[in-house]
Amino acid sequence: MFDPSTLKALIREHGVVVTLRKRTASAFDVHTGTVGQSTADYLVRGYFFTQKYSDSTNNQIKNVKSLVLDNVLTSGVDTPNVDATDYVVYNGNYAVVKAEKITSGTKTMCYILEVDG
Repeated sequence: MFDPSTLKALIREHGVVVTLRKRTASAFDVHTGTVGQSTADYLVRGYFFTQKYSDSTNNQIKNVKSLVLDNVLTSGVDTPNVDATDYVVYNGNYAVVKAEKITSGTKTMCYILEVDG
């Protein structure tokens, strides 16, 4: 079974508080013919790191900025599911390119994100 204690210690000791910005569709505007968007912001601790990948086709190393997010918001409630329509705000905006939920059984342990920037 996955033991999240080391990961939690890393986030707690070296992580920063970031804003997870989720976009949601709002009401349809009959005058413009478009669906509006609204955002909801959530504060959560996270730890930025860079992963290096080797591209075997052209022998290039690719640096990928990543972020591991705690499964609990700073308010104490569960972090909402993260997906590729979300943004992370911390010293600028980072679009979520890919989001992976790490679970143990049915319990979410953390989220590992690939972000642009």
